[in-house]
Amino acid sequence: MAESFVILAQLAAAVAAARLLGRLSARLGQPPVLGELLAGVSLGLWPFFGRGHEALGLLAEAGVLLLLFEAGLHCEPGKLRRAGPTAAAVALTGMAVPFALGWGLMAAFGRAPLERLFVGAAMTATSVGITARVLADLGRAASPEAVVILGAAVLDDVLGVGLLTWLQTLSPAAMGGGAAAKSVLIVGAFAAGVVLGASRRRAAIERLSRPATAWLAPVFFVVTGAGVDLSVLAPGSSASPRPCPSSPSPARPRAASPSGPRATTAGRSASAWCRAARWG
Repeated sequence: MAESFVILAQLAAAVAAARLLGRLSARLGQPPVLGELLAGVSLGLWPFFGRGHEALGLLAEAGVLLLLFEAGLHCEPGKLRRAGPTAAAVALTGMAVPFALGWGLMAAFGRAPLERLFVGAAMTATSVGITARVLADLGRAASPEAVVILGAAVLDDVLGVGLLTWLQTLSPAAMGGGAAAKSVLIVGAFAAGVVLGASRRRAAIERLSRPATAWLAPVFFVVTGAGVDLSVLAPGSSASPRPCPSSPSPARPRAASPSGPRATTAGRSASAWCRAARWG
């Protein structure tokens, strides 16, 4: 009974805060998703919400999958095929340039090669969910540029799965094992929307999915914002990352690595990238 109350209270708080700050953000001329993320950051400071619960995380994951499914409904296969070369160029550039900048910055600081690799990989992380939501809020989800942007973002996610798998072989202790599987779900949800969007039942499917998306997608952005740990911004902070509501319990502390501080920092970079890439 108490557990059910906690889930419902957290869900009600997430939805209410998302609606309130989302509308405020829209009135200020900003995308509602910005207000929803800030709502999550604010709620994450509240101990009751910060404890999180796996059920809330599952609802958030369902929300982003529905959001990407709807984005796929607006991408006609023909348009996506024609935009393929451009989307591929955008995706490759969007990965190569941030990776090179991250690697170069850490090299300039004299960091170890493994740490350079992790930070470079962290710079390549994108958010397909936020991209799809902003395009939908702007009413541009079916525009030609949206097809290129979403196609590039999904391809970026596919490339990210390969990069994540490779990083796991280099440092399995520092990397989470679920990010690759969840990225595959993201690609699958978008692809399912593209396929069904070409059918004659597209309008009916969209009418059925839209109410659920409208309620659950904001929960995803609130949960994402709640996972932000502001304490790590403090100079000299060594605080452990706060688990977001999609994580039922904090990770157990690991013994210090014999490699020293640089290996520890590399491990933190890897963990941060996993959290960023978990849902694109």
